Amino acid sequence: MKRFKNKKDLRNFIASYTTDLDFKYKDKWGAVCPLLDDLVRVIYDNKEHNCKSVDEAMTIKFFDGKSLNQIATELDF
Repeated sequence: MKRFKNKKDLRNFIASYTTDLDFKYKDKWGAVCPLLDDLVRVIYDNKEHNCKSVDEAMTIKFFDGKSLNQIATELDF
């Protein structure tokens, strides 16, 4: 299992577009899937949302009302 030290490290990893990130948060499965420069899919609790940028993916309050910026250090990948 891996945890990021801060939200900047998580953001930079997503922006590198190297792989999907699967994680667990509050006993629910989620994922961040960087597909293109202008398409990052976030998935959580069987719901999906397509974001137009990494910054949008980091700030959308999609994970039980919180954003990736807020929970970055709590996620187990």
